[in-house]
Amino acid sequence: MKKEYILLGVLVAVLLAAGIWIFQIVSEYQRADQEYEELTEYIRETDEEDTPQEDKTENEEDEETEGSGSAEDFTVDFEALKQINSDIVAWIRVPGVLDYPVVQGTDNSYYLHHTFRKEYNIAGSIFLDSRNASDFSDGKNIIYGHNMRDGSMFHVLRKFQDLDFYQANRQIWLYLSDGSVQVYEIVGCEEVKAAGKTYELGNGNEDEKELILSTCSSRSEWRVIVRGKLKHHS
Repeated sequence: MKKEYILLGVLVAVLLAAGIWIFQIVSEYQRADQEYEELTEYIRETDEEDTPQEDKTENEEDEETEGSGSAEDFTVDFEALKQINSDIVAWIRVPGVLDYPVVQGTDNSYYLHHTFRKEYNIAGSIFLDSRNASDFSDGKNIIYGHNMRDGSMFHVLRKFQDLDFYQANRQIWLYLSDGSVQVYEIVGCEEVKAAGKTYELGNGNEDEKELILSTCSSRSEWRVIVRGKLKHHS
């Protein structure tokens, strides 16, 4: 009987520890979600009166999609965001899919487990590769984000492997801290090796500037990526 009580006690202790661990993870997810939800207040939709219809360029008209407007219909208050975190370099937006600030650290480790407000959290941040130029002038620019189980951050990237989802969400809008906007056309979603050529940077071709969004795969040595080709820069 004593052995049974001991085993029962051990089991209860394990379950209690597991419960505490799960509670902590859920709490961190919720804190991160709340923080990033608050940050969306720094994006605002431009009033139609601010952009007269007759002043729109041909490229701007091409960028319009049903129910989402165009990239120029939104503005980001970088001045206010930089007061919170001077590491911000951009804001990434896939209309109706994701909205996040993009930061860049001195390495690719810090923002794996720190939020935009530099608070420790397993959700981390969406961040630009530390090797890239902060103005996204490189031929290949890589942005990382966690594949969160609650569906946040870059968990959505895997959905681009579904043809219907891909056809409904073809653009990445990247707002830079200098006030310019880059629009990328999504050209593919695939799994690649974490140590493969995908993550090798080079000068690239300015006419074929590439944006890569990267997140974890279910396989430890592989990553899920979404590729985008620069369509328009204003």
